Amino acid sequence: MIGPMGETPPPTNAPESARWRIQAKDGDRIIALENEGMFDELVIDQWLHLEQMDDDRWWLRIGDVTMSGTIDADGNAKATVDPQ
Repeated sequence: MIGPMGETPPPTNAPESARWRIQAKDGDRIIALENEGMFDELVIDQWLHLEQMDDDRWWLRIGDVTMSGTIDADGNAKATVDPQ
């Protein structure tokens, strides 16, 4: 099955971090990575940082705001804003 962005998703029993896509542009050229390995970390300059801390636990910082999140066995995500 092809997804809405033309991607071929991994099997439905794959871990949550196995289904991901990153896309960038360089002029007219599109640079894309999709489902290549297990997603672990994304950092953009000093203002955005997303990192998988454990199989079901994630950490996100956007500017001065940090969030923690978990994904349960059914794939449902729950996030909380961390106190500053």
